Amino acid sequence: MQLRMLALGALCLGACHSTSHEEHASVGARSSGGTVSVSTAGAHPTEASAMGLSTGDRRFLEQAGQGGRFEVESSNLALLKGVSGSTRDFAQLMLDDHVKANAELERLAGNKGLQLAVKLDPAHQESLDQLANLDGETFEHAYREIQVKAHDEALSLFEKAAEDSQDAELREFAKRTLPMLRKHREHLDQPS
Repeated sequence: MQLRMLALGALCLGACHSTSHEEHASVGARSSGGTVSVSTAGAHPTEASAMGLSTGDRRFLEQAGQGGRFEVESSNLALLKGVSGSTRDFAQLMLDDHVKANAELERLAGNKGLQLAVKLDPAHQESLDQLANLDGETFEHAYREIQVKAHDEALSLFEKAAEDSQDAELREFAKRTLPMLRKHREHLDQPS
């Protein structure tokens, strides 16, 4: 929650800070009826569009970004630790699929005026650190368990976005990504 508040504060600060008077958003009153009009003339286009994201859509982008980043980093770790067999195949599948999905998600977020975090949040980082301290079969078992949990959470997040997202592009992205996530989850149900 604090991370989101800091990101929102930074975004608002960036939107309000400019180098000339012409770049400031202006607020003026119309002479007829006292109606107030707000102009975003001169505001950076991505900053203005970020303001149009619903709270749910912003949350989806942030959570999907964190989840995707964790998938890549934990799978890189698995390959570095030398996992074998189906666990190695799964880790490689995670890298192949999530690197592409993450790039698309970051592009979408950028188009909406939202820059996704470049670091893992504390909970994901703690999970990654715990995995890093394990080796051999203990690591493989923990890696697979954490992937089950991560994919169950991702499926829930993406199913909700595919139905409820107010942004058509995000809704479509979630729908396109769901089959990949389901395939990953089914892979995890197979014996290692």
